[in-house]
Amino acid sequence: MNCIQWNMDPVAFFLGPVPFTWYGISIGLLFIASYLVSNWQFNRAGIPTDKLFGFVFAVFGGAILGAFLFHRIFYEWDTLVSDPLRLFNIKGGLSGLASHGLLPGALIPAFFYYRAFKRPILDLMDRGVFCGALAGFFIRLGNLANSEIIGKPSDGPFAFCFLAVDDVPRHPSQLYESLIGLTVFGLLAVADRLAGKENRPMGFLSGLFLVLMFSLRFVAEFFKQRLTVGESSVLSMGQYLSLPFVVVGVGLMVYSLRRQRRLANT
Repeated sequence: MNCIQWNMDPVAFFLGPVPFTWYGISIGLLFIASYLVSNWQFNRAGIPTDKLFGFVFAVFGGAILGAFLFHRIFYEWDTLVSDPLRLFNIKGGLSGLASHGLLPGALIPAFFYYRAFKRPILDLMDRGVFCGALAGFFIRLGNLANSEIIGKPSDGPFAFCFLAVDDVPRHPSQLYESLIGLTVFGLLAVADRLAGKENRPMGFLSGLFLVLMFSLRFVAEFFKQRLTVGESSVLSMGQYLSLPFVVVGVGLMVYSLRRQRRLANT
């Protein structure tokens, strides 16, 4: 077979009877990275960090819950209608998460915290988008370890054969999206510097993140195995879900540049 044969064990190691999966490790690394990046942003702005751990933990939990609910609503709707209790079924643990639900889920606890930090919600969003980009990087690496969210068949030189699924050479779509997350993180860091760091227009980075991340995700969907939407549909479910985020991102960027309210003036 003209492909990179991939058959990674999802379990990294056991600690007694408890299995530690690569997916779980990727989630743990994401939490650590999110805390460190948030600490960098808060310290630079002179925001007290005594509530930072609780804030990151709450936002992290909200994001996971949002991804959990999005998956069941948008990818398992038929099953949910016939079995509404499926919405509360957590026997699968962290499996079955829709990445488009991460952001809406994260915003809910952020609204409860912005008064505690005495900062506008757009300010917290601008600082949190770096973590959003890292989420795309770490979570998709976990998906790769699990041989899930696989790509369409490919005859390219870097095609993967996910032997846990079949022996068909496929696009390593998990790697594509992981690299998208890393690329968006780098572009946000550059944009942050060029826009004046703490003097950047409020909301600009949030809008830029939405446009970059979900435009690139829209393109990446062409290489992924289609989920839930029939073959007659022009777009996949992931592409339909990406479009509103891009529109909101453009709106945020326009609003930010027109209003020109700077972070330094909050």
